[in-house]
Amino acid sequence: MKRILVILTALIGLGFSVNAQAIIDKGTCGDNLTWILTGTDNNLTLTISGTGAMANYDMNKSPWNSHRKNIATLFINNRVTTIGKSAFAYCENLTSISIGNSVTMIMLNAFLDCNSLTSINIPNSVAEIGEHAFGNCRSLNINKHSQFGYENSRLVF
Repeated sequence: MKRILVILTALIGLGFSVNAQAIIDKGTCGDNLTWILTGTDNNLTLTISGTGAMANYDMNKSPWNSHRKNIATLFINNRVTTIGKSAFAYCENLTSISIGNSVTMIMLNAFLDCNSLTSINIPNSVAEIGEHAFGNCRSLNINKHSQFGYENSRLVF
């Protein structure tokens, strides 16, 4: 028991989120990034942890793609620097996103057609947002420093 507590404490110290829910799936999504999917049924939580840039994906080719319709919550932890191309496209039940303050770029189509997403807080560290990153997110209200705005279903600068 003491050994498990030491391991959990070490993981938390490295910036990993520890969730008491069952692990549904997990893997890597960049050279130094991992992903873990927890939860039940159509209420899954996807957490991205580690250091550096996420990999870029072709449409419907992210490693969590088979679960995308059941992902409701997304955590992108601190030390992640880039949200990869098409990474969360078509996550149609995604309602909550938390982006760490180290993210500087959100790539092309990253959140395309996330129609259940109503709001997102983009940290001030984000300097570049790719084309259609939030395309067709019809209900979305973006909260971001004044450099970005959202009108007519398009992110504008």
